[in-house]
Amino acid sequence: MQGKFSGIGISFNMKQDTLYVISLIAGGPSERVGLLPGDRIVTVNDTTVAGVNMKTNDIRKRLMGPKGTLVNVGVNRPGETEMLQFGITRDEIPIY
Repeated sequence: MQGKFSGIGISFNMKQDTLYVISLIAGGPSERVGLLPGDRIVTVNDTTVAGVNMKTNDIRKRLMGPKGTLVNVGVNRPGETEMLQFGITRDEIPIY
C-alpha cells in the first residue's frame, strides 16, 4: 500500500502540551530548511500551538495543506536562546 499527502514532512509527538519533532522525512520540506529532531514547534503561522491544549488533529491540519503553500513555524531548539523561524513550503509526502 502506498499513498501521499501534502505537508511539511515531520513525525511529531505531543508531550506536556508541546509539539516535539521526532523525525524528518528524508529529503522532505522540513529537512531542506533545517528543522531537526528534538526541535519544539511553538507557533504555526503566528498561532501559538504550545501550552494552549490544542488537539493533535488541529495542529496536524495547520501543518498539512496544498502542495506549494507556505507555512511559517516558530521553533525552540535546545541550546539556542532565541526562537528560530522557518518558512516551509509544503510538498507531497509519500507514505510507504
